[in-house]
Amino acid sequence: MTTDYIRYKSTNMVQSVVFYEWAADFDIFGIHDLFEEMIITIGRSPDVVTVCDSKGCKDYVYRSLAKLNVLKQRDWESLGYNWNRYADDRSRLAIEFTCNLYKYKRFAVYIDDAAVDYAKKTISIITDLLTERLRPIYGIGYTVPYKNGPRWIAIGNVCHGSFENDRPYNSTTAQIGGRSHIFQPVYINRGTTSILRNHIRDIFEVNFLSQGHLDYPINGVTFRELVEKRKAGKLTRLNDITWRWDISGNEMESIRDDLIGAGMTVVTS
Repeated sequence: MTTDYIRYKSTNMVQSVVFYEWAADFDIFGIHDLFEEMIITIGRSPDVVTVCDSKGCKDYVYRSLAKLNVLKQRDWESLGYNWNRYADDRSRLAIEFTCNLYKYKRFAVYIDDAAVDYAKKTISIITDLLTERLRPIYGIGYTVPYKNGPRWIAIGNVCHGSFENDRPYNSTTAQIGGRSHIFQPVYINRGTTSILRNHIRDIFEVNFLSQGHLDYPINGVTFRELVEKRKAGKLTRLNDITWRWDISGNEMESIRDDLIGAGMTVVTS
């Protein structure tokens, strides 16, 4: 695909998948190898690589990563591969792979619909690869306009703009911002034994769950039994650890109150 910068608008939809807990054991070098495999699906190399440790972050041109032996220079805590949204503009990204291994732990992928020929197919292929390799314990998938800041949604910050097509919730922008704020302190301070191993952040279009979530008690039944009884979305087993729960916007609110009442969700309003 030839990059046409006029394609990039604030209203472009961005495909996002974010994992907060996973069973596989990866160090920064393993994450690099996985990123390199994911590049094949994108079809072109990133523009910039970002590495961070407790002291700060550094950007490198992608082709310099191996040449400068960057990953061996420090005990890096995070790695990011970034495709610029505009030429020489590193603050606005068309595609981003990012993995934080410690305090701000998450593995995330964001793909602007204009950045590849088939964004939904591309994110699907990458998600399949990640669920196989990471064996996620908890994660989410969502599609929102670029102007809503999908990256900020992932870390529990306030999103900008106004939501369209009832994504990711059937609610107003003010409610979304409030829900994001509720999640942020949990994300930052959840510690080594994560609440997200048996609780969920909230309900999203796509939810990656594990046994602790399926067994969570809700009004005398388990979460899994409640979903099946209500026919609320679709549960699919992906591997020995991970289940995927797909649910439409219209179905979310019908079951959300039950999950909040049982204390399963981090977000409580």
